[in-house]
Amino acid sequence: MKASLKGKKGPDPENAVMVEISLYSKDELTSIYELGRKMYSVGHLDPAGDIFRGLTVVDGGATPAKIGLGLIALEGGGFADAIGLFRSALQEGKFTVHARL
Repeated sequence: MKASLKGKKGPDPENAVMVEISLYSKDELTSIYELGRKMYSVGHLDPAGDIFRGLTVVDGGATPAKIGLGLIALEGGGFADAIGLFRSALQEGKFTVHARL
C-alpha cells in the first residue's frame, strides 16, 4: 500500500506536535553531565566545556549543560556570553536549578 502525498502542503502548525528524540537515556545524559561537572570542579575547563557543548546538542535541554558553559565563560571573563547562556538555560531547561552563595 502506498501513501499519497498529493495535495499535502506540509505540517499544519496548529496541530503540530513537538517530539524529542535522544540517542541517550536520561540516566546516560545525567552521567555525562556529572562527568563534565566534575571536570569543571577540578579545574579542567577545556574538557568540561567539550562535554557541556556536546550535551547541548543531544540533551534537548534535559541537563544544565548551558549553565556549565556559562560558568566556564564567566571564569574566562566572558560576562555577556555567560549571561546569555544562563538566560537560555533557564528559559529552555527542563531541570531545577539550586543556587548556593
